[in-house]
Amino acid sequence: MGGWYDGCTGWSIQARRTNSVKFTAPFTRNGIPKFIVKKGNPRNFDNKNMQGKIIGFLAGWVSDEHCLSKQTKIQNSDLTLDKMKHYEQLVQALAAIENGEIDALFHTNDVVFDRSMYEYIGSDSDYSPCNEAGLALMLRKDSLVALWWNPAFDNIKENGVYRQICENAPKKHSNNELRIDCLL
Repeated sequence: MGGWYDGCTGWSIQARRTNSVKFTAPFTRNGIPKFIVKKGNPRNFDNKNMQGKIIGFLAGWVSDEHCLSKQTKIQNSDLTLDKMKHYEQLVQALAAIENGEIDALFHTNDVVFDRSMYEYIGSDSDYSPCNEAGLALMLRKDSLVALWWNPAFDNIKENGVYRQICENAPKKHSNNELRIDCLL
């Protein structure tokens, strides 16, 4: 890209990315992947055993089939291709839950959806993160942004500005449905 950029915001810190890019300090906690099902779990989806289940994933997200296969508390999590469906958009995946095309969607706990129709199942302790750390700025290897970003970010955390941003974000940007796992 010719060096015309320094980085992109909101990328999860993953070991497989660190060979080609670097990251600032994370500005969110590490997301926990979970299964999303219809409210009340009418199909009795068991989040601890994937045998015979068809699981949906959002394309390009870290909570993919590789992350699912690393979950130590879930049996039969190494799915065959016919047991995986990938969707470009959340609305497509939720429609697939609704029409029975998939049994559940596997995604991190930061996605916004209608909680009156769908829910996460299982507790955080049932799952392990897919990332090394939370969201950060992903930078070119030669970028100097982290040299000023990290101290500046530490400063707004210490003086309380970051806490205010985190508390106000759901009200300003998502009708209070968004859960932001800020580092507080």
